[in-house]
Amino acid sequence: MQSPASISRALYRIVFRRGSPQRIHYDNRLLIWSLIACAIFTLATLRYLYQCSYIEIGLLLFLGLSGLYLAVALLTRRAPRQRLRLALQSVLIILTAAQLLLLLATPIVALLPDSLVPVTVIVGLIAINGIGNCVQFAQSSSRSRALLQTLALVVAIAVLFSILRNLLQTVFG
Repeated sequence: MQSPASISRALYRIVFRRGSPQRIHYDNRLLIWSLIACAIFTLATLRYLYQCSYIEIGLLLFLGLSGLYLAVALLTRRAPRQRLRLALQSVLIILTAAQLLLLLATPIVALLPDSLVPVTVIVGLIAINGIGNCVQFAQSSSRSRALLQTLALVVAIAVLFSILRNLLQTVFG
């Protein structure tokens, strides 16, 4: 199993230097722990940073994880299994790191309430860049196509969350 320092260096290379997710060796335990950590950090971020209700948190976790696995299912016909496993593991680690960054930014946002949107946009763009690099690796496609697919998935999940949230507010509000 890789050390956390080795994984963080590989993560830096994937996100900022367009490196390959092959630097993080695939491990079932790492995949499971990154999925659990991503869910926990997302729950904490949504509760403490964005002040979401528990229903909204559950809805967003369901949509996010379902969207992630739907994207992986759509990639299975274009990507070899080995590349797909590495890409999924790297995406989960990137999402976990993004949620951790947002959680660590909670005190800053508490002091400066106007900084919520810029912090969210910066961390979101960094995560989309890293996920786009993982999709590019999995598909062996162009960078623009991978980033476009990643952005389309993020927009689709955001729109679906918005619609379902408004429906829930109509029913329970």
